[in-house]
Amino acid sequence: MASTTEAKPQAKRLARFSLSVPPRQQEALEDLSHTTGLTKNELIRQAIGLLTIAVTARDKGLILALANDKDEVLTHIVSSV
Repeated sequence: MASTTEAKPQAKRLARFSLSVPPRQQEALEDLSHTTGLTKNELIRQAIGLLTIAVTARDKGLILALANDKDEVLTHIVSSV
């Protein structure tokens, strides 16, 4: 009886790069990592995702905002890019 094996999908390759941040941002990253339990890499990936959403919304004439459970806008999040 012949055995069959399924080809495993190749793992996605992640780009590697070095990042320099001021001490204040380093502390914020450390605090967020401790508070959320996420790695610094995952936090940076999520930050890129959020900025992508904000820029895409801006390009469509929309805004990104924080609202309470009564749909009252508490603050607008403005992208500087």
